[in-house]
Amino acid sequence: MRVGSLMVLAMAVGACSAENLGQSGQLDASVGTVTFHIVTPTTQSFCDQIGPCAGGASHVVVSTAAGTTLDLTASSFCESSCPQSGQCTQRCLSISCIGPGEGSAVTSGDQQWSGVYYGPSVCGATCLVPTYAPAGQYVAQFCATPGTLSSPDAGPPTCTTTGSVECGPSVPFNFPSATPVDLTLSSLNPRTPRI
Repeated sequence: MRVGSLMVLAMAVGACSAENLGQSGQLDASVGTVTFHIVTPTTQSFCDQIGPCAGGASHVVVSTAAGTTLDLTASSFCESSCPQSGQCTQRCLSISCIGPGEGSAVTSGDQQWSGVYYGPSVCGATCLVPTYAPAGQYVAQFCATPGTLSSPDAGPPTCTTTGSVECGPSVPFNFPSATPVDLTLSSLNPRTPRI
């Protein structure tokens, strides 16, 4: 399964221990994990066309009951950091981002989330750095785009979309948790993604 990087939209209200707080007052270590059990319909196929430097597609969205969102994927192959100096720094991979990318099927399977997300830092709202969500209550939703994969001229797979993004129901869960969170996708009821 290549569901890609998880997109988690959440920041729960919860107590944070001082030893887990980083320079910016955010958690710098995971408080645990949760597993998302993803189920796609057997009667329809879903896929993504992933750009050469996109880093993967995001399908799982997590939010707090208040609707606060967290971005679980970095926007590029650049890693941002916000040291004590308060200056946003970036380290980027020196690779070529030319080409059409590659198609990837979205299938059923399990994905584990450690609470990591990319959020604004004390360096500013545009300096997104990896941090961790605190323990608390969240809501998850699974979204994907209907499509078919083909391999033209024996090249890499290509995804051709056949419909609009479809989303399953929003499912409340506690983080961290040993109980898997079941996320389904109903091809009969397209929904607007909570992104």
